[in-house]
Amino acid sequence: MINNKGFKTIILESPFDDIEVLSKNLKSTPMNELIHSYLLSIYHTQEMKEFLDWLKFEGIAMGVKFKGCDDSYWLIHDLIGSELALQSDIEIARRSKEYLSIVEKYYGENDRNRFKIGSGVYQSLLSIDKYLYENGLQTAILNELIHNAKNSFLNYWLIENGKPIKSRDEIMAERITFLAENNNEKIIVWAHNAHISNDVIIDNEIGLMGNQLKEKFGKDYYSIGLCSLEGGYTYIENNFIYDDHDYSDKLLKEVITFQPDTSWEQVFNKISASPFFIESFDIKKELPGKEVFGKLKLLGYTKETKNDYYDASLLSMFDAVVFIPHTSATTPLLED
Repeated sequence: MINNKGFKTIILESPFDDIEVLSKNLKSTPMNELIHSYLLSIYHTQEMKEFLDWLKFEGIAMGVKFKGCDDSYWLIHDLIGSELALQSDIEIARRSKEYLSIVEKYYGENDRNRFKIGSGVYQSLLSIDKYLYENGLQTAILNELIHNAKNSFLNYWLIENGKPIKSRDEIMAERITFLAENNNEKIIVWAHNAHISNDVIIDNEIGLMGNQLKEKFGKDYYSIGLCSLEGGYTYIENNFIYDDHDYSDKLLKEVITFQPDTSWEQVFNKISASPFFIESFDIKKELPGKEVFGKLKLLGYTKETKNDYYDASLLSMFDAVVFIPHTSATTPLLED
């Protein structure tokens, strides 16, 4: 896609600020150190290292950019503070100091007013953003950093003001939309099947990312689902990966155990025992006006259970599907 089709931006389902710092230090810091410091443990693999090595030695020279689309809580403020410090405006210096002071309170271990202070962080960001815009001081970097920080702290403000919160999927869609609208480049979004789905599939929340992108960009948003019948996978035992900035969870290996007879994977395996790619449009031509549901595996970063299989209309979820009968687990990162 990059070499032959001109894609220049890769967006990973990962905190935006982590990927910014990783990209910034790609050529100056040992690769294993970068991965362990700025990538979720599920990405601590040899395959990810190979991709980042390619990005370091070839991709950057080709103009390829690596981005994240998830919430930023741990590094975003330092990034914004460093950019604001480059401004010579006295009022910006004052507002930046005030903003970083509120952030420090937000991270206070004994503070019980987290929602109120988080709302204050959001309002401070709004104030800085407005001043930059009104005085012609915005830069592309500040615009992107502040946009991602505001999205990360928006729900604190919404809760404090008695308004409905936005889901993680909705906010990820907004971040991707921001990148898509601010450049004319082709973008690869690298995320879980459930997030990229054209349809909202679970609890009126999961799938909102892909659904909003499909509504916004129409045919220019093309979702490709990945399916496999059997084989290995890697997982971590931590169910709450965003609670801290500690990415030391051990990457474990397991084999796929559950596979209902009515699953899409079983159906695809009967079509062909070899890997294949199929567009939903081709199937829909044979089934005009019909919705076909089956069990679909939506395994995440934790160990597989029977609850990871959902009744889903795969033809509506994805524009195309890649089916691989037997997959191999990713390879845990080897230590230097």
